[in-house]
Amino acid sequence: MKVVWVDEIFGLGYNHLPADVFKEFNAWRPKRKPQRKCLGPNQIWHHGIMAYNPAFIQWEYDVKKALACGDLTKGYWTSDLMLEATREFGDLFNFLYREEGCKNSEGVGVNHQPIINMDWSSNHAAKADDCLAARNFRRSWGFRYYEATGELKLSPRGDEEDGSCVICAGDLGSLETPKTNTNESALADGGRQYFVFRIGDQPPHFAKDKTSLTEDDYVGQDKGLEQILWERGYDVTTMTMKGKKKGTKKKKKSKTKKVVDETKQWVVGDLVIVVILGAVDDSVGHPELYRVVKIPDGHKDMNSTDSIKVERMKLNFYDGTRDYYCNDVKEKRFFGADQLTSVEKFNDEDELNYSVKFGALDRLRKRNKKDPYIVVVDFNLEEYWSLKNGDGEEEGEGEGDTPPLIDDDGEESEDDEDDEEEEVDQQEMEEQEAGDGVVHDSLLSVFNHSPSVLNSKSLMQKLVEGEHFNGMLLMSAKFHPECAGVGVEYCFGRCKWYYKQHHIHSTKGLREGSARCFHKDVVTIHHVRRFARKSRDYMRAYRAGSLGLLQTENNVKIARSHRSAFDTDYTFVSAPDGMKEDPVTYGVDIFVALNLPAVVEMEEEEEGEVEEDDEEEEEEEESDEEDDSDEESEEESEEESEEESDESESEESEEESEED
Repeated sequence: MKVVWVDEIFGLGYNHLPADVFKEFNAWRPKRKPQRKCLGPNQIWHHGIMAYNPAFIQWEYDVKKALACGDLTKGYWTSDLMLEATREFGDLFNFLYREEGCKNSEGVGVNHQPIINMDWSSNHAAKADDCLAARNFRRSWGFRYYEATGELKLSPRGDEEDGSCVICAGDLGSLETPKTNTNESALADGGRQYFVFRIGDQPPHFAKDKTSLTEDDYVGQDKGLEQILWERGYDVTTMTMKGKKKGTKKKKKSKTKKVVDETKQWVVGDLVIVVILGAVDDSVGHPELYRVVKIPDGHKDMNSTDSIKVERMKLNFYDGTRDYYCNDVKEKRFFGADQLTSVEKFNDEDELNYSVKFGALDRLRKRNKKDPYIVVVDFNLEEYWSLKNGDGEEEGEGEGDTPPLIDDDGEESEDDEDDEEEEVDQQEMEEQEAGDGVVHDSLLSVFNHSPSVLNSKSLMQKLVEGEHFNGMLLMSAKFHPECAGVGVEYCFGRCKWYYKQHHIHSTKGLREGSARCFHKDVVTIHHVRRFARKSRDYMRAYRAGSLGLLQTENNVKIARSHRSAFDTDYTFVSAPDGMKEDPVTYGVDIFVALNLPAVVEMEEEEEGEVEEDDEEEEEEEESDEEDDSDEESEEESEEESEEESDESESEESEEESEED
């Protein structure tokens, strides 16, 4: 994999930059990561940098490292590595085009502003984990946690330094925006909105007991989509997460809140049930069986929010008879104490609800390494669950306790008894979309289509526009490689063409051949400038209103001749041809300094072959002309001989007539 920067001064991968300049740059540049190292000229290791030439980085997938640790993602090129590579190229740009290396005629340093063009790859357009995206919000307010580890998730932040975002008119709803902070006015066009509660904010508007809440209860916690859109002037009471379903609505049974004896606490070995909300449509999933393996210090109440570590119990074929619930040591998660529902060992008739087939529920390790599991339980989860919830009885007769529903972030759902949970299908949601693509009664859709979310900056944009670069990032048009950058796709095309002509079918040949393709004799500075001019021709044609590739091709040809130098300056273009264009050379080649493979002199051979072919064709033409001339001379001689014979015959006939 190659990361290559190109401009029209130093060419593709800055292969025209002298080796002496690279030497000065590497002595000056900052070393950010001491653990990194790379080879430079004369096989000398340079520490703290990713590449000696940051404009041309070669990255290989580390198979040995991946197999050694079992993680096959090791060695892949990621957005973090792309940011690191861009930061190092920024050092080179600052060295060449800023005060350090760029002086005017008076010797005063000049600061240039970079305008960087990239394509829409996933690593270039990646956003931060705490960016403004629907995945970082839930409906209600409060902290969010990771399912597997129970760690606290980052609170979402805007693009401003203080974590806010600037609101524009397109972000605001039709209602009057409320005043939510005692020190600030209500949201308006040009105002700033924060996504966590701050000091001075009023209690969460949709909290059930907001009158009794103090600032310590909510300051620093995430606001949630309901609070955010309510602050923007939307009537969120008529909205759901995915939008209301058209047609018939299926109302689910009302749920009774979980009643727990506050004097009881969880202990290691308890069997518990957790119900997870569907990740796609918020539908109720199947109950899952776990066992408690760790409790925090000071835990005394099952109704608290203490983080309890549990281990999954899965159905597996055991003892050659049938499926039993067996522990899975690889799947451990954290839940709040009030999110668990206990499995009673005895039912109302003093019969066992479950039995331990092997091991013990409170055992944490295998007694024998050959044992496949730590504990095996004989339990009918579906039957127990149906009896627990009173399924199959008349409506209103079921009195079983229903455990709280857990969303995909491991948080308890705050649905009331009278709330209607509506099943929403993605296809039906798309059918509800208006002409602007927004489902107006969907919290997710309205938030995702707001300008503050659509215009949120990527990590690359923040880096380029930050203090390190102080530049501008332009993203290429999707599906149009002919307009990418300064003709970089044409440069890559020439590299691939050269590689196909000279590739060697081996790993070493791949490594050396792919590096050789970027040599300055393969993609010269004249190639780079010609390709850049070609890309600009296409961009001008598209800006002029061309639709489709065929029309664009025609417009490019018209634009090429519309203001032709042949018409404006005939004397200049009609001057006699000069000598062959000399290659641009700034100094010692960096490829030679780094001992990279030399370029095969193929073009000269091809030119020689072409000259030989031309000479052969000329000789054939001359021989053909000689043959034609010989044939013509023979025909002329035959005609002359025939004429002479005719004349002799006529003379003889005249003589005979005279004699007669």
